[in-house]
Amino acid sequence: MRRQAAKARSIRAIAGGPASPLAALVGTLVYLALPTKRASMQDNLEVVLGRYAPGGRPLPSRRRRAAARRLARRQMVAYVQTLIDFFRLPTMLPQIYRDTADTPGWEHVDAALASGRGAVFATIHFGHWDLAGAAVANHCPPGSVYAVAEPFENPRLDRMVTARRTAYGIRPVPMDNVRQMVRVLREGKLLGLLVDRPVEDGDGVPATCASVLTAASRARSWHR
Repeated sequence: MRRQAAKARSIRAIAGGPASPLAALVGTLVYLALPTKRASMQDNLEVVLGRYAPGGRPLPSRRRRAAARRLARRQMVAYVQTLIDFFRLPTMLPQIYRDTADTPGWEHVDAALASGRGAVFATIHFGHWDLAGAAVANHCPPGSVYAVAEPFENPRLDRMVTARRTAYGIRPVPMDNVRQMVRVLREGKLLGLLVDRPVEDGDGVPATCASVLTAASRARSWHR
């Protein structure tokens, strides 16, 4: 029972458990202090919520907007919790490694690597994606796991985050470097991708969520 409880805690950490009081406070303050970001989050969530409630009933725009505001604040709090956990990774990883060692589904990862053709594995900004990536990298042979990442604007922060991810086995690939994506796949490696990362088209116009897969899809197509 104790072992099962420990596993449950690790799964909750990866999937995104309840936020700490610090994350709730900081996340709420950041949410209130960034009106442009707040409005963008709310607009995106209104699209996700749609015009209809469960069961097909029309969802009034006022209720949809109110729901989007609540979810946007919770989303910011969850993101701050993820940042806090990122800096706690060294203390969290040993337990995560133990608790995910016999997780069902690793056979699919093993088969993808054994095929020698490479594979794209996709997830979303949900829960702690760095913990999930670390678990995958720990299972796979060293140097076989890459992830598409957007560089931070602050060079010092970017170097620090990149070094930490590299230390636990994730090799970053710039999100606009399709050639490197192709090379990773041709070498039979795994390429991780966060599919809900907004991008811009050539005119600086925000693209749809579906288009985020474009670069990786091109890489996969060229690989074939």
